Amino acid sequence: MTHAYISVIVRSGLPEGYDSAPWERLQRAERLGVPSHLALDVREYGRWMSQARKTLELVDADIEYGGYSWACFKAQQAAEYALKALLMLYGEPLFTHDLSRLLRRASELCGEEPPEDVVDCVFMLDKMYIPPRYPDAFPEGAPWEHYTRREALEAKECAVRVVRWVERCAARALEAARAEEEAG
Repeated sequence: MTHAYISVIVRSGLPEGYDSAPWERLQRAERLGVPSHLALDVREYGRWMSQARKTLELVDADIEYGGYSWACFKAQQAAEYALKALLMLYGEPLFTHDLSRLLRRASELCGEEPPEDVVDCVFMLDKMYIPPRYPDAFPEGAPWEHYTRREALEAKECAVRVVRWVERCAARALEAARAEEEAG
């Protein structure tokens, strides 16, 4: 009975301000004839992870060129793309740049608390979102004058840790969905 009710809501449209992602996931599950937790959006996950990996590659180019502030920002972006990829896999996009908020939701969906080093990295990378880009973020000088090679390398390593954690969570979700599909 619940699925029929949800289907009616989806078809008639949700009231303004409601997040449609959970409803779209249920609708996708209904269309596929599978339980909602099996309706993983692998295509969107792949698109976002592709962007995360490419952005990580570009961090290296900025470090080599001496663009340490941009390398730090791009490391933050790579982690953001990866966390959003996991949310997209579950059909639950979250429109924020706050990595700690994204990580909280991703860990709920993953069913696993992230390791302490990943949590620490997320807090460090959160600080790399605004200051590397805006000249008025510091009392004096331009952002590029305030970042070092060591900071850029640490930011990149943190982004890599976040990406790897996301990949492990996604692999577990996909494997569980495959196993349940084969069993069902």
